[in-house]
Amino acid sequence: MPTIQHEVVPGTPFVHPRPAFVMLGKYGDLINILPVVRDVGQQLRTRPAFFVSREFADLFEGIGYVDAVPVNYGVSDLSPAVDKAHTRFADVRVVQVSSDMGDLVQESSFNQDAWRLAGYLDRFADRSLKPFFDRRNYTRERKLLRANWVCGDHPVVLVNLAGSSSSFRDAVKFAEWLDRQWGDRVDFIDLSQIQAERIFDLLGFMEMADALITVDTATLHLAAATDCPVIALLSDRGRWRQSAPRCEVLLSFVCSDWEKNQTGIDREMESIVSTSRRIVHCHALWDDPGNQRCGRARASWRELPWIQAPFGPVYPRDARQIGDFRDLPYLRDVLECGLRAASDSDIVVLTNADTYLLPAIDRLVRDQLRCQVMTCGIRRDVAPDSLIPGVQADRRFQVLPRHAGRDLVAFRAGWLRHNFDRVPDFLLGSGEWDSWAANLAKILAAATPIDWQFDPKVEIGEAILHESHEVMWNCDDSPSLQWNRRLNAAFRIENAHYLGSP
Repeated sequence: MPTIQHEVVPGTPFVHPRPAFVMLGKYGDLINILPVVRDVGQQLRTRPAFFVSREFADLFEGIGYVDAVPVNYGVSDLSPAVDKAHTRFADVRVVQVSSDMGDLVQESSFNQDAWRLAGYLDRFADRSLKPFFDRRNYTRERKLLRANWVCGDHPVVLVNLAGSSSSFRDAVKFAEWLDRQWGDRVDFIDLSQIQAERIFDLLGFMEMADALITVDTATLHLAAATDCPVIALLSDRGRWRQSAPRCEVLLSFVCSDWEKNQTGIDREMESIVSTSRRIVHCHALWDDPGNQRCGRARASWRELPWIQAPFGPVYPRDARQIGDFRDLPYLRDVLECGLRAASDSDIVVLTNADTYLLPAIDRLVRDQLRCQVMTCGIRRDVAPDSLIPGVQADRRFQVLPRHAGRDLVAFRAGWLRHNFDRVPDFLLGSGEWDSWAANLAKILAAATPIDWQFDPKVEIGEAILHESHEVMWNCDDSPSLQWNRRLNAAFRIENAHYLGSP
């Protein structure tokens, strides 16, 4: 987003007309107000400033749409911080509120009052407004995950029972009960024991976990940046001091009432444990019943325990609308078709219409997505008419060279739904979109994103076959390819801090 430039008048103090927010609260307070700050910046096409206590300013290292202004003031020093902001900015917006502020306390929860002060209370329930960290350090995240994640067959539930803003006197007793009840069916990870360099490095855990159990502290607010379902143990220091959670809440109650809520906790945990992770396979149907290559591919899919979610063969929009002669579908439309058939705990797989899959692909996809949110699959080209439906492909196919093309992409469905705005509007059946997919998978897994280079730690290199045929999609003058190139170039510019210069 471009930052508005302002002219300085010689001989006068320069006061920026762009907005400056003031909040001297802790991490949870700051994370709570981030969606408002981002939306204001987008509406005004500028980058707001944010006056923050120096102690908590490192939160903004994960954010590129705000200019943090660290100040040596604490939460009780609001007035001098506001005065300081007024010396530099014409539009100062104070979004800090505390219980001793009299008339400023109007809502049932402190974080709702913060949104009211910002003029956003009517959008408090708008899930499209979420905390967004666009400068995450995926290398740090993956290092933490490798040291602390459990890649087993049980669901993974994160637990955080330690919070400076919301102490839980029965934390030890509750943890012991939780382990007795569910320890043999659930892998628990104690977030309070993870030494994260920055609090937003925990986002990688939340994106991977099946649920989070947390007291009323920063992790409760951070969860709103993901699709992670939450059991929230709210503060027992009074109603106004309790957060109004903006995350995906399964169950919430005052922490001191946890014994009264054991039945509800058991019900939610049973649902988490009993939910199997299905695979939904979305793909575009081509209106060409005579295409035997696609027919053989579809026959191989019937050998898999996957839910088929075909899209088409008539598309609501296609490449002809941008001047191409082909009715190519859009990537986002096909993925949306898959998401409609998937719950957040499922996996969504997209393949090309002529991608032949061996039975081992089910295990390979599941194995990759145990420890990451996205993967790609690279194909091997085989001779035309060499695959027989219903017959296991010959072993010799598995020693053929890998093609550069990614013919399969798979996501954790909850992550994809929550991050769907990160998917550019590519056209399938043309080039470049699989370059984007491979690079995004590598970025999210903190692998070195070298264009087209296969990475076995992040991607799948087996069980995907493709019958060779005449290629038509990579003509330089194709409107679809030009469209996809522009989208991929924009993605590379936006993610240059991960990918390097385009």
